[in-house]
Amino acid sequence: MIFFYIIYLIIAIWTFSYLYRIQKKNVRELNEEYSKQGTKFHMYYGSLFLESFLWPIYWLRIIYGAFFRK
Repeated sequence: MIFFYIIYLIIAIWTFSYLYRIQKKNVRELNEEYSKQGTKFHMYYGSLFLESFLWPIYWLRIIYGAFFRK
């Protein structure tokens, strides 16, 4: 069981870093585009954490169903 927790944390950390890079790039592009209008966009870390810790549950269900069910 500890094996699944370790995999879960690895997937969660990887997902967070992946989503963080994407959102950082999107926020930068939006700020460049809307800077003339005075609009400023910010990053939402709450949604990043939520998605990071929900996605591994989805992936682990697929892995468990594909390899460990009899």
